[in-house]
Amino acid sequence: MLKHRQLAPTIDVDPRSLIVPRVLVAEDEKDIQFLYTAWLRREGYEVTTADNGLEAISAFESSRFDIVILDVMMPEVDGLEVCRHIRAGDPHVPILMVSALARPDDVERGLQAGASLYVDKPVTPKEVSLRIREVVAAA
Repeated sequence: MLKHRQLAPTIDVDPRSLIVPRVLVAEDEKDIQFLYTAWLRREGYEVTTADNGLEAISAFESSRFDIVILDVMMPEVDGLEVCRHIRAGDPHVPILMVSALARPDDVERGLQAGASLYVDKPVTPKEVSLRIREVVAAA
């Protein structure tokens, strides 16, 4: 006598929905870095952090990221130089620059360095998440 096993129903899954977006957060202020990281992970992002500009450059050169969040005032190498370096290697990755420097000429320098969007501090993690969606949609 043959026994029939009932197979589980098949579900069509779009493989793109299984990809976890990777974010590089370059922020030297540990409390801000922690907030961004916790919020973004809760939102489903895979987060890599860098404490200074040299770490950010090294991380970007050794991995692929879907978006980069850069502080401007960082030790070793500032965010503007990091942004230029990233742009030289990848002209398409969205870069969200976040800084306490919010004068129009500061914003202009950030955008000229290659930032996709420039946001002034203080900024909530929720706003960072919304801005990420904005720059990714525009990319």
